[in-house]
Amino acid sequence: MKCPNCGENLKGKFNFCGFCGSEIKLSDKPAETSILKKPITELFKSSSSSVVAEKQTRAKEPPKPVKVKETMEQVSVPKDDVVKKQQNKEQEAKATKLSSDDFFNKPIDEIKSVQNQQTAQQTTQPVQPSTPPVLEKEIIVEKEVPAEKASDVDKPINPIIHSLSDDYLQQEATKPETVKVIDTVGQNKITAKSMLEYLGLVVEIQTKNSESIPYGDVMSQDKTPGTRVDVGSTITLITSVGTWTAWSSETIPVDKLHKFDVEEKVQYRSRTRKQTIDYKESNNKDEFPDYEVYETKEVYSDWVEEDYYISESKESTELCEVSSKMVGFKYCGWNYKGEDDILESFGTAQLATTFNTETAIDDWEYKEIISKNDSDVSYTKWHKADDNGTLTPANDIVIANISIAGYDVGGIYYALKYGTKDSEWFKYKTREVVEYIYSFKKNIYTEWDEWGEWSSDIIEENDLTEVETQKIYRFRRKASIV
Repeated sequence: MKCPNCGENLKGKFNFCGFCGSEIKLSDKPAETSILKKPITELFKSSSSSVVAEKQTRAKEPPKPVKVKETMEQVSVPKDDVVKKQQNKEQEAKATKLSSDDFFNKPIDEIKSVQNQQTAQQTTQPVQPSTPPVLEKEIIVEKEVPAEKASDVDKPINPIIHSLSDDYLQQEATKPETVKVIDTVGQNKITAKSMLEYLGLVVEIQTKNSESIPYGDVMSQDKTPGTRVDVGSTITLITSVGTWTAWSSETIPVDKLHKFDVEEKVQYRSRTRKQTIDYKESNNKDEFPDYEVYETKEVYSDWVEEDYYISESKESTELCEVSSKMVGFKYCGWNYKGEDDILESFGTAQLATTFNTETAIDDWEYKEIISKNDSDVSYTKWHKADDNGTLTPANDIVIANISIAGYDVGGIYYALKYGTKDSEWFKYKTREVVEYIYSFKKNIYTEWDEWGEWSSDIIEENDLTEVETQKIYRFRRKASIV
């Protein structure tokens, strides 16, 4: 059989519950549900309304002694393992209290976490009831208890908050004149400054460049950790301003340049292509307008040797060269080439036909010879004629009115004589340009390759290499200590 109030199995007498202490009528059913069976919301509603009503009543009536029944109900005695757990929790709570040295030497974040842990344990840890011996019957004792004051009833109960240890409160009250210096090397400058100022020290921060320590971390301090110094003393921290940033194309705004050291450099990258040359030839210069004429060849006729010696010296070219050179006197004249025996030589063909009317101009030919022999004229026949300035086929001038003259050189008579024994006479050969051959070329390029990687090596640009450049920068904060 179970108790209608608490639900526990009844043992011994069935008209009395040893757990909740209520009397049970076997014939009657419980009229109302026990407080242990009621919903929690109803309990809070009823308790809150009764508390308000009770406060109002007490405020009106003067306090009177009230008789309260102290009831020691039958409860179960906790086992040994439950007691040990409770004792361990109490020892852990005592162990987490901060000592004065811990408070000064530990970081602020760790101190706050310990304080928060203490508060949470004290506010959330349930109060374990005492464990009196089990009584078979309910013992009722009446004693007078002074009535609660109205002000105490209305006053809210504040949670217990442990902010500082007892050691620290005692030390704060005495206000020590010296403190122990803590080690801040490796910590962030903001945390280090807060911890040192909390100890009552004045913090001065200087900066220095570093190649390995991150920005803002403490590199060194001028006071040795563990030594005691006067409160209000100045401690200098050397903090890192960091190392150089990575190279980047990003720049710093102009208004912030005074805070940073800046380095810049030029980078190069290139892409290439291949080239081939297409060649063509033509005798028409305008046949390939997209091509470049890089060479012109002349096509010449065969060499032709001239018939006569001249005294003019010409420069040798592709069209003219000396074929023969002679030194001495030049003898020349128009001689008869027919079958008749005409030995005279004349200065001009017209003059020859004048004296020999039965001949034609084509019967006479021009002959010349270069000889060192200074021959005298053997006979002379004068004839008045207007042929001054007449030229021989070799462009020699026929002098005055010499009509017939005879200079015997090698058995042949010549009518004219020029130069001296030291005169130089030249016979040339010539040719002509009959055609021009034009050579054309054109550069044929492949497509550009992909761009290469950026590099600090200088690259020269040409037809087969295209180059791009860019400026990149890196920064670091300026330090107060060089």
